[in-house]
Amino acid sequence: MEQISVLTKSKRVNSLLTEAKQLTGVSKKANLIEMALEYLIKYKKRLNLINMAGNIPFNVDLNATRGRK
Repeated sequence: MEQISVLTKSKRVNSLLTEAKQLTGVSKKANLIEMALEYLIKYKKRLNLINMAGNIPFNVDLNATRGRK
């Protein structure tokens, strides 16, 4: 039973790699995986920043910092 799921996952991974190769023009698996991980990390960092919006106290007198009275 486990062999079937491994084969299914392997087919899915190969399908994803084939599609990614076509979209990016990158032919080597290692380069493709490195690129994918870099994009994933950047995406998650951006998402974390977006989720922090409104959660950080911001107590600055903008008029004073801009030289206004």
